[in-house]
Amino acid sequence: MSALRTLILLLLAAFLVWKGIVPALTQIDTDFPNYYTSAKLFHEGADVSQFYDDAWFAQQIRGQGIEVDGKFFPFPPLTVVLMMPLSGLPPLSALQVWTGINLLLLGAIFLILKRFIAATPLIIAGIILGSGIGLANNFRFGQWYVMLLFIITCGYYYWQKGSPAFAGMLFGIGAVFKYFPLLFLILFALRREWKGLLACLGTFVLLNLAGAALVGIAAYATFFRSVLWNHISANMQNPFSAVFQSWESLFRRLFVADPALNPEPFIDFPAGFVIGTSLMIGFVVIVTSRTMIHLRRSGYENTLAHQFVVLTLMGLALLPASATYHFVLLVLPMAILFSLRAQMSGPVYYAILGLYFILGFIPYRFFIRFDGSGLYSVFAYPRLAVITAILFTAIIVTEQALRRKLVSPSVSLT
Repeated sequence: MSALRTLILLLLAAFLVWKGIVPALTQIDTDFPNYYTSAKLFHEGADVSQFYDDAWFAQQIRGQGIEVDGKFFPFPPLTVVLMMPLSGLPPLSALQVWTGINLLLLGAIFLILKRFIAATPLIIAGIILGSGIGLANNFRFGQWYVMLLFIITCGYYYWQKGSPAFAGMLFGIGAVFKYFPLLFLILFALRREWKGLLACLGTFVLLNLAGAALVGIAAYATFFRSVLWNHISANMQNPFSAVFQSWESLFRRLFVADPALNPEPFIDFPAGFVIGTSLMIGFVVIVTSRTMIHLRRSGYENTLAHQFVVLTLMGLALLPASATYHFVLLVLPMAILFSLRAQMSGPVYYAILGLYFILGFIPYRFFIRFDGSGLYSVFAYPRLAVITAILFTAIIVTEQALRRKLVSPSVSLT
């Protein structure tokens, strides 16, 4: 068994090197030019409010000698500081350095998980590498989600150790650049850990106030006026495309006709988009909230692991516009679920593990052909289906554990 696990781990590592690291070291793909160009322009004194002009920003990318299309939308204004330390390097050199930083961050995540997950190094490495295409694309595209995973993992570690305020501060820092950590405000409130909530919210607000002073109020005004709501409502680029794998995209594809972008909906019934999206999101939120409330009322001391898992999975299942690299954030909840394996039956444990690896390696090119094919468009959303299945399976596991009074996780904090 150990030899088989080692072989699987080597194959997973080879996949990451082949699909992620080597491309990042040899060529510039999408996404990284957006971070790099914005940092370089800001360093040179450009007006950040201009960055949300897609045509202008695309010209600036090409002005850096990068032959890749891009846009600053939907980034928050303070995103311009992320690549500032690398903006003095040529684009490919900057991406190569960023790739090295990402590798160091992966190593740090491994070491942190090893401190509180009762598993062998092979298993922990397998969980990290099991994020598959998402992790590879994070490297290939020069994305920021390994860094965000590092921040959230550190936050969770200190939260488990009894420092919710420090955890909240870390989540607030991450949320300045990617909104996702704001989700944990819900958990701080549910657990009545007000220091954590105030630390998260206060850090987020203070950094954005400093950001407004740094990049200009006009940039924030443009962001709030033209970007934020469009991003939250998944109304960006092609809002019908299954590439974004969200409930908004699916129901818009099924029920909203558009002569150019969606000429063949299942039914031209715009109200169906509103009804379907609202019902699905509402159902997921209600079911997840019910389980989290059950956990709070259970009377057990250590329910944070369960609550953190189901809330994180809910957030990933309800992303308004998901991409493969967003699911790098699954590494932490999957590692926590592994630590709870004693509370799962064998079939359920292997079902969650199988779903996770399916999500990590879905050959999307086999499903995209269904996009825009009326009712058959539902088959173009495999990633959405799998993350939703993982969420509901985790909820079932938690509810069963509550009924058996086995809520306390087998997690070591030594």
